[in-house]
Amino acid sequence: SITIGQKIDLLGVNFHMMRILILSGWLRLFLRGEIQSFEWNRIDKAVLWWALVGVLTYTMRVGTLDGLISAIGPAYNALGAYFFFRLLIRDWQDVRRIFLTISIIFIPLAILMTVENHTGRNLFSIFGGVPEITMIREGRLRCQGPFRHPILAGTFAATSIPLIIGLLISPLNKNKSLVWIGLIGAFIVTILSASSGPLMTLSAAIFGLILWKF
Repeated sequence: SITIGQKIDLLGVNFHMMRILILSGWLRLFLRGEIQSFEWNRIDKAVLWWALVGVLTYTMRVGTLDGLISAIGPAYNALGAYFFFRLLIRDWQDVRRIFLTISIIFIPLAILMTVENHTGRNLFSIFGGVPEITMIREGRLRCQGPFRHPILAGTFAATSIPLIIGLLISPLNKNKSLVWIGLIGAFIVTILSASSGPLMTLSAAIFGLILWKF
């Protein structure tokens, strides 16, 4: 996990680590010629138009060049990440590999957020972009780890739990013990965010899983 404090300022544009990773991923696609197999579908076009309309409407509302630059940043993130994974994920084995990676990420994340919960200090603050002192609401520490806000941390974990459970019950999964630990970590991150949104998201996810066979 990387905070938004890790960045490079280039011509007024903030290239934080996520944007650098997206750029690196696209360089890999071009160098390996993996982009040549791409074929457009309706979802691809919808995502592209969604991003373009977002840039245009925000720029028109603000009416400045700075507004255009600010709008291009999120569009770059969305389109770059979407189409990168669109090209990279080719079969169900790739999907399972991503779910396994997500479950592994939650192991150190849960440990570090547990430390944050016990000390009131966010260890990720040394990388910049997140506060050192954990915010408190109604006497509860709202841990956020490397995320901009506790709600984002909890929501990421809550929405990942159904994916991890899907991997756990897959007969092709050969790392069940590791996935179990990641699943526990995802629950821990959701709870330590101390936010109602992630908890409601988790409840909806569990309810959806219960109704899955129907």
